[in-house]
Amino acid sequence: MKLSTLFLFATLACIPAAAQPVIQGIASAASYTVFGLPNAGIALGSMFVIFGTGLGPSTFTQVSSYPLPTTQGLAGTTVNIVTASFAGNPDAIVIYTSATQVAAIVPSSLNHTGGVTVTVTYNGQTSNLGFMDLIPSTFGAFTVNQSGTGPAVAYNYNSASDQPLNTYATPATPGQVVTLWGTGLGPVSGAETAGPLPGQMNLNLQLYVGGQQVTPSYYGRSGCCVGIDQIVFAVPQGVKGCEVPLAVVINGIVGNTSAIAVSPDGSACSDALGPSSANVQTGATKGTTRFAAITLAHVTGDTPPDGGTATFASTPFSHYSNTLSGIPSAGSCVLASGGPNSTAPPTAETLLDAGPSLQVSGPSGTAQLTKTNGTYAGALNPVQAGTYTVTGSGGSDVGAFTASVTVPGGGSWNATAINPGTALPVTWTASDPNAMVSFTGATANATNGLFSVFVCAAPASAGALTVPGYITAAMAPGTGVLLFLQTSGPVSFSAPGIDQGFLSYSLGSGSSTFTVGPPPIKE
Repeated sequence: MKLSTLFLFATLACIPAAAQPVIQGIASAASYTVFGLPNAGIALGSMFVIFGTGLGPSTFTQVSSYPLPTTQGLAGTTVNIVTASFAGNPDAIVIYTSATQVAAIVPSSLNHTGGVTVTVTYNGQTSNLGFMDLIPSTFGAFTVNQSGTGPAVAYNYNSASDQPLNTYATPATPGQVVTLWGTGLGPVSGAETAGPLPGQMNLNLQLYVGGQQVTPSYYGRSGCCVGIDQIVFAVPQGVKGCEVPLAVVINGIVGNTSAIAVSPDGSACSDALGPSSANVQTGATKGTTRFAAITLAHVTGDTPPDGGTATFASTPFSHYSNTLSGIPSAGSCVLASGGPNSTAPPTAETLLDAGPSLQVSGPSGTAQLTKTNGTYAGALNPVQAGTYTVTGSGGSDVGAFTASVTVPGGGSWNATAINPGTALPVTWTASDPNAMVSFTGATANATNGLFSVFVCAAPASAGALTVPGYITAAMAPGTGVLLFLQTSGPVSFSAPGIDQGFLSYSLGSGSSTFTVGPPPIKE
């Protein structure tokens, strides 16, 4: 693999350089976790990115050979790490530079942890101070959407010459070896700027695949690149789905949760609340997917408690990622966090016109889902048990259709408030044993704008799930709420102009708000 592969999953938007560099944010080059969150530390020896203006030349420039630049900089850009204890305040290893984004590696030789300041100097002009928290290790997984969420940059191992990217259409199978790429396992010994330093590392590391703990066969630097790590593991038995979460925990700190696709027989993946294998294969063959996703919901605590939403859209298959529910595969949890400076995942979705409104009729009467800004939404009369029918008259992109779903009675659930670092058990009684259950916890801080959201999923028939302690430990301190939903497997429907249409219902309720304090301090 060439050195340029380092930058395949970095999104750059270059603009002409300003007279003086301005640092606006610093984050892991893989997870993009925002400074201030419990798992936002930058590991020694890892790659990080600096966002801002005037950081470098207007033309994106990356390193192309070894040794890598430190004090001499790259294209006029140097990055200085300032500590109170390290003599000389070392320069980071610059990997690429542009006007709005610079990537660099924290030198493994920097024997310092804790808060540090960072400056960027470009053509003799030095920036304001940026801040990051250095820790020994915290793994960030690269993701395909280049924002730290969703499908991971992971490769299925078939042979030394056959290692395809894991996707919905090319999933792994149970027992198959997969290589996960990221950064942040920690420092290494040797001449780091001279080239890669692969080798097994000795860490207190746990890997969870679809909620199951797995022992990796290798975790350490890649053989291709400085600062880039690999974790090699075999997919455990019993996991499947398009969004099987991966969580790497080092010394109790979980990085960003990413996902891989797993299929029992190696055919295109499927999910209980997502696309079928046939849907995925159609999208992969055509290169685009035109879909409709309609949900009717009763959520006690919402205002109003009863409503419906509908989205009709076309998306390139490369951007197709569980657009129906956002719920991980059964038996697992996924975590997302962010703040004012979060990197939003790119979108190539084009909304489709299915007419000015949709009609919903059922035991509680009729209502309209009205089109606003390209999507459809509306309040419903109280959702009761029975059959509901959604009818669309058609628009310029999508033709007329009719779809129906049967809603059972409600259920009940029980859980306590989130205690950071402690596992959270959840129990429930479901009215539809064939449905799926999702349990969501969210916290937000009104002062600094930081937030965290986890979603766990299980078959309704299971009756219980446990939110792992490594998930709750990464929640942003602030005001928290919990939400329990029972969601039916989607009913498929067809309409002119779409490849796949899905109608489902969700029944649930939320908790009253509570306060989440900071997680326990890790020694």
